[in-house]
Amino acid sequence: MSHFAKIKYDGTVLKVIAAEPAAIHNGVMGNPHEYIQTSYNHKFRNKFAAVGDTYDRQLDMFLPPKPYSSWILKQYVDCDIPRAMWEPPIPRPEDGSYEWNEETKSWKEV
Repeated sequence: MSHFAKIKYDGTVLKVIAAEPAAIHNGVMGNPHEYIQTSYNHKFRNKFAAVGDTYDRQLDMFLPPKPYSSWILKQYVDCDIPRAMWEPPIPRPEDGSYEWNEETKSWKEV
């Protein structure tokens, strides 16, 4: 049994199911082009897909929603597996408790 994300034309994940690959490829679940395999163990495609994530076809990765419009996608490699995550344009201070202020594009101490 494998896991597959059903995606919309824009890459938005609608649902995640467990199914036999043959059922997906043979169209038993619907249009096979609407399903992208995801890894429960995070071995490929960056992360296990979740409803609301986006499948980026160019990167061949599932990405969580972008938390703020100013944040940028950082790509890196972890144990030979390509990964990506959203990061703020400036690093979070390590001393104290902070939250991101999108209006000022800076960290605000809370």
